[in-house]
Amino acid sequence: MTLTSSQYTFEEQNEARTDTFGIVLVVEVVVVVVVVTAAAAAVVVVVVVIVIVVVIVVVVVVVVVVVVVVVVVVVVVVVVAVVLHKSINKNTVKLTYSCMPNIKQIISNHNKRIINETSVQPNCVTAGTKHHAPFKENV
Repeated sequence: MTLTSSQYTFEEQNEARTDTFGIVLVVEVVVVVVVVTAAAAAVVVVVVVIVIVVVIVVVVVVVVVVVVVVVVVVVVVVVVAVVLHKSINKNTVKLTYSCMPNIKQIISNHNKRIINETSVQPNCVTAGTKHHAPFKENV
């Protein structure tokens, strides 16, 4: 014999509705948890990708800056070396010529075994103040 809904008591019908509601509620909670978890996972993935991209960009920028600084330093060092080399060569020639008028005085003083440095111009560099081997004065 088949029972129709009118044959169930009110309590039995209420229990059936509560059971169905409970199952639907559990399913809804599971769906919400899955959706929220998936959304959170998606957000985490997006954040991780953004962080990785930012780190890569920062590393590339730092490498480019370091390379530029190294190139600039090398260029500056080379330019300074070339300028100093030319300057030293010019000064050496000037120094040699500026010392020439004093050679006669230096040879004369050398034979007296001492060089009077006051007779040498201030920009003329001498090897030392005392010499022991006499020069031949052919001047």
